[in-house]
Amino acid sequence: MIKPNTVMSKSIALLLLVLTILSIISAFDVFFYQSYTKNSQEITNLNTLISKYESRQINIKQARRHLEKIQKATAENHFYLIEKKKSVAIANLQNKLKNLLLQKKGILLSSQLIQSAQKDDSERLTIRVKTRLSPASLRSILYTLETQRPFLHIDNLIIQPVKTSNSPETSSKQELDVEMDVSGYRKG
Repeated sequence: MIKPNTVMSKSIALLLLVLTILSIISAFDVFFYQSYTKNSQEITNLNTLISKYESRQINIKQARRHLEKIQKATAENHFYLIEKKKSVAIANLQNKLKNLLLQKKGILLSSQLIQSAQKDDSERLTIRVKTRLSPASLRSILYTLETQRPFLHIDNLIIQPVKTSNSPETSSKQELDVEMDVSGYRKG
């Protein structure tokens, strides 16, 4: 047993006090200082990222003007033929109709431009198409014309059955003569 007030007991007490203080400092380091340095490093990383994003800052007014420009161009492409020249727009419209009829196995009999008046800032281009096709092909063509971009309108639709002989081969294959005016609008 150690006697109190001896040099040995005082040095052991001092050693225990130092060990206690060191263990408290070590615990403080583990719980507070290391988490503080870790958080400080994360804060520094976040500040670096913020400065990178701030350097790439977008002018909001400029971005909004650009968005409005894109929306306007997109809306015009939905409603208007995009060609600037009238003759090119008409030729492209006729070509589009011809390709659609060929794709749906129809026969293009004729197509001609119908003159129409220009109103406001848009001009209506109308093409009269005469074709021969099956009822299923007609349905498909009408659907395609009214849902594709730019929107095309169908006016004056005249459908007449084609007279065929009464033979069994032709009775199952019904064909229609169709005349329709297909219109599109062009910015004038």
